Amino acid sequence: MELINVALESPQVPTGAWLCPEDDPYPKGAPLITSVPDDDSPLAYNEDEMVFLWTQIYRIFLKIGYLRDEGVVFPPEDTGRHTAMDRARFQTEFNMSDRVISLIERLPYPAEGAEGMDGTAFFPEGMILNYLNQDENVIDACRDPHPMFWYQRPTEGDPAEQGPARDYLLPDDVALLSPYESDGMTWILDTKTNAIRTFWGVVDYTSRTIPDDFEDERPDDEDHYRNWPAYHAPFILKQYIRDLWNLKYVPERPGESILDSETTVRAALIAHVLRKDYGWPDAFRAEAWKEDSRKIMDAAFEMEEALVQRGYYHGLEIIKHWKKNPDQIPDIGTVTTGFNAEL
Repeated sequence: MELINVALESPQVPTGAWLCPEDDPYPKGAPLITSVPDDDSPLAYNEDEMVFLWTQIYRIFLKIGYLRDEGVVFPPEDTGRHTAMDRARFQTEFNMSDRVISLIERLPYPAEGAEGMDGTAFFPEGMILNYLNQDENVIDACRDPHPMFWYQRPTEGDPAEQGPARDYLLPDDVALLSPYESDGMTWILDTKTNAIRTFWGVVDYTSRTIPDDFEDERPDDEDHYRNWPAYHAPFILKQYIRDLWNLKYVPERPGESILDSETTVRAALIAHVLRKDYGWPDAFRAEAWKEDSRKIMDAAFEMEEALVQRGYYHGLEIIKHWKKNPDQIPDIGTVTTGFNAEL
């Protein structure tokens, strides 16, 4: 199934909204949401819209070969839901509202056995939270997804042991991504306000990007995730769809990592090859890319290593140069062609 064009349209910005001036939290220009929209407002939560946009991201992952057809479980067409999910358990053990459970029943997920050792990356440093996987090691932290936030809760054997609290998230909030390691990315969707909180590592109270009149929801608990600004969810997902389509973000190893092509040398090289040699996106030679992608990614990694050895530790300077001089982007597999050592 090809992407529906509406998913590639520029995200709409509500009139008068405060817009995130930076790209951290992602994305720049996202409208801040601080209250529950009216039901008839275009900003109001719409489960169908969330499912559609989330599914389109999976469609891109499939098109570019980051995920394989057999590696994704879509809800059955006849029900549109993963009916085998244990609704009662999510309600009683994980403090989820019917609204949240309804959403996670309708999302696609990686198939069993298709995920890597650390799961499947959905965003740089952000891993898909797979609600089909009922393994305690996976699902236990779904209501408290960031290990650095874990509130102390009694556990069998050692009451002082720390672990995820199953009632930390509010009932109408749901974690969509869990962090890759302790300083990774978390996305938490508030289904009441139709907004996502995106943050890296521990919520750093002093570094939030917020307007001057922003009011904390939990002023007595400055590290609480609800004090972090929330941005319009459809805007975030539409922008991410565009960024994947335009190869700002490049899926690298199948299911393992997604890299920023504006800051990572090997991602910039892979994006260039995808466009120039494999016709991404409109004339994409998917089968050829599937056959060649592994060796191209290996060559991009080797090129990145060669540049580091020559003093380009972060790659930003050479990536900026390549943007201005695309004819000087080296062919994958070489370490000298098209590269000016004096840059």
